[in-house]
Amino acid sequence: MKPRKSNVTFSDDAALEYIMALENPHKVGWDSKNRVWRTPKEKGYDKNQIAYGLDIRQDHNPVVYNFLKEKGRLKDPWLTEAEATDLMA
Repeated sequence: MKPRKSNVTFSDDAALEYIMALENPHKVGWDSKNRVWRTPKEKGYDKNQIAYGLDIRQDHNPVVYNFLKEKGRLKDPWLTEAEATDLMA
């Protein structure tokens, strides 16, 4: 049986919502008071991730690492929601 072609397309917004639901559905690391993402402090979570699957280690994701380095945030990493979205693109 031949696979059927699908006419379904995803917008960038729909794709982002899907990634968010898979990567971090409970928004671990979201600081609602300051409206920024921080690396998780809770036990059992990857302390090297931020927002939706962004790794902050230089050897794993040099783009995010260098962004944080340029902003002087390596010792206390955080991202605004807009920064996290831009870095995921």
